[in-house]
Amino acid sequence: MLSSRAIQGLKIFALIASPQTGQAVSSKQLSLQLCLSVSYIENLLKTLKQNHLVVANRGPGGGYLLHKPVDKLSVWDVVRCFDTEEETCRERPTPEFASCLEMGHALERIKQDFLRQHAVTEIVKKSPPMVQQHAVRQTSGLFKPLAKQPLPKAPNSVFDLPNFTGLMAA
Repeated sequence: MLSSRAIQGLKIFALIASPQTGQAVSSKQLSLQLCLSVSYIENLLKTLKQNHLVVANRGPGGGYLLHKPVDKLSVWDVVRCFDTEEETCRERPTPEFASCLEMGHALERIKQDFLRQHAVTEIVKKSPPMVQQHAVRQTSGLFKPLAKQPLPKAPNSVFDLPNFTGLMAA
């Protein structure tokens, strides 16, 4: 079974590798696409960067790009970045424990062999296209229309005072 970090890491890697993007993908774009927090996305990207699978570019138009060609990578190359080793028991192992531990190691080897046989491009082909977010927001429907301003009930100037009170100037 793959961990949720490994699954999300594969999704992120597939979105960065997808041919629709063709440019650097920001952590904010990935966050919006996968509905995950930016900090969680950046944590996963840090792991991918430490394992030399992606590179980061800073500044305007920056984001994450692949470090290696996607067609030379297997699914295991990405999953192993997120695969954490289980703690081993420090007690003196019993024969039953040793047998269970050996079965666990055999299962892990089978999982690794299976994931090595599948290319990352298989996942990239099946990943949904990146949704391009536009910076323009529609605000016209968010505000109520302004109420009509009443006409002033006072003169605009001192010279308009006689006309306002109805007095005739002599």
